[in-house]
Amino acid sequence: GAGDYTITFNDQTNAYTVTKQGGGGGFASMYPQVYFRGTPNTWETTPMTLVADNTWSINVTFGNTPSERFKFDINGDWTLNFGDNQPDGIADQTGNDILITEGPGNYTITFNDQSKVYTVVKN
Repeated sequence: GAGDYTITFNDQTNAYTVTKQGGGGGFASMYPQVYFRGTPNTWETTPMTLVADNTWSINVTFGNTPSERFKFDINGDWTLNFGDNQPDGIADQTGNDILITEGPGNYTITFNDQSKVYTVVKN
């Protein structure tokens, strides 16, 4: 959410800690932000929310086309992005688009920026 944050960077592990000022707790993360990019937002950058250590989440509504898909973008400029080549639920750097296979609807998508494990759950 909006507000002032303190970001602490560990240059040995490349881990970040983001702490909201004035109360809220911070969670550890590998990156300062992870963006969702896909067919629902015409491949624009939509920030995901850090909900636990290294775990980003977003709710997204996918349409009724056979080509609904998405990727995770770290910097918002495609220089570091993750898709999935297998698909096996573990994101691969510069991997293939992740396809939505359960049809149209609202989904909760999570991404662990440390293990690169992601989930796609239809709500």
